[in-house]
Amino acid sequence: MIAMKYGPFTLGEAYFQRIQAPAGLDAVLYRQLPSPEGLVRPVGQATLLLDLSQPEEELFQAIEKNARYKIRRSQTKDGTRCRLLAGPEITDAYLADLAERYREFAQTKGLGPMNLQRLRQFRSAGMLYIGQADAEEGETLVWHVYLVVHRRARLFYSLSRFRDSEDPQFQNRVGRANRHLHWEDLRTLKALGVATYDFGGFYLGQTDEAKLRINHFKLEFRGVQVMEYNGFQVRSLRGRLLGGLYTLLLPLVELASRWRLR
Repeated sequence: MIAMKYGPFTLGEAYFQRIQAPAGLDAVLYRQLPSPEGLVRPVGQATLLLDLSQPEEELFQAIEKNARYKIRRSQTKDGTRCRLLAGPEITDAYLADLAERYREFAQTKGLGPMNLQRLRQFRSAGMLYIGQADAEEGETLVWHVYLVVHRRARLFYSLSRFRDSEDPQFQNRVGRANRHLHWEDLRTLKALGVATYDFGGFYLGQTDEAKLRINHFKLEFRGVQVMEYNGFQVRSLRGRLLGGLYTLLLPLVELASRWRLR
């Protein structure tokens, strides 16, 4: 559970499970619950989940054949090195640099900026992990930012240097590093006791080609599509007002959250 101020409201934010909320909150914004029961105006959200309780060999063999080849090539011929950062390794300077890289990356894809305030709160709560794939020469090619709580790891942000060059060989190398990093993240998180890997969303439409390509990438790892729900739980009179204005205020909360970067 993290808490943030939005004008007169103090809003808690919790993921995946209903929990006992601390005093002083006007409302709790629950994200990705399995059921909408008890939530004010719940909104459905699709995602893709992978069961990490399976043996490691079964997880790897379930991955699409060509993706397995790219992972092995990244490990051997490319010499890519992957690691998962946590705790004091994720400094304010590291996050600031990552946010700047993400800003440049996001501009090419029409995405909003990284929410540093939220990531710092995740870090303080021991819930922030960052996967990093480094080239043999030392430069970082791919980053994966995770929220890890309730034995579940959710991919929050993913960025790469794919568009740093128009050289097809470089782009292919980054694509292999991305798959390699996903695999090493899965292995490391599994070893840490994480039971479920959440790919961070799944596009249900049929018209956005870029999102359909992302869906295809995620499905290479053979996850299962599920529908989950976001919504408020009211805890005060002010929270009742917030819940009543949910459809109006939630986009404003999300927008404010995106731009509170420092």
